[in-house]
Amino acid sequence: MKRAKANFLRGSFACYSPGLETFSQTERDVLPGDLLSSQAFNMALVRVVSTEPHRLVSGVEDVTSKDVVSLVRGIPVSAAMQQMMGKARRTFTVQTELENLKLLMSGRVNLIFAFYPDIVFAYKELGIEAHFPYQANYSPLVIRDNIVCHSKHKQAFDLIEAKIIEYRQNGTLKTLLKDFYLDTLTQP
Repeated sequence: MKRAKANFLRGSFACYSPGLETFSQTERDVLPGDLLSSQAFNMALVRVVSTEPHRLVSGVEDVTSKDVVSLVRGIPVSAAMQQMMGKARRTFTVQTELENLKLLMSGRVNLIFAFYPDIVFAYKELGIEAHFPYQANYSPLVIRDNIVCHSKHKQAFDLIEAKIIEYRQNGTLKTLLKDFYLDTLTQP
């Protein structure tokens, strides 16, 4: 994704996905103002996953200096996530959601910022059926996956946008993505 983003920023790639929300503010500042942005076709949520079912995080105020947090290096970080990391005793960064989940399981951290649906792969790889608890109605970061294109590629963009709409309406996206499809109309 890093290479695709860099090439899109340079104008070498016509389009980029999963969308502008994955760009830092510095990266957004160099993008032209006339980008085309498609309808969302999926979403990703960051959940604050805990080892303790009785202590779920539903806001920045729930993280204390006793907490140790981990997250995957390079994921977008919201202001709320930064505040939580600032309040925690320590923050670890790891390469993958699998490493993130293993840290939680080992007890080295008591909270992880887990990217859904990506972490579902980690649970499956470890053969874990029941997911660790998180506050279901709270996400410090929601990314609506879409496609952005440079305006000179409007003709291609229009074709892509039409397919996204068609696949959302006829259920193709849900069929293809299965458990990894998070319906943007029903999630927070």
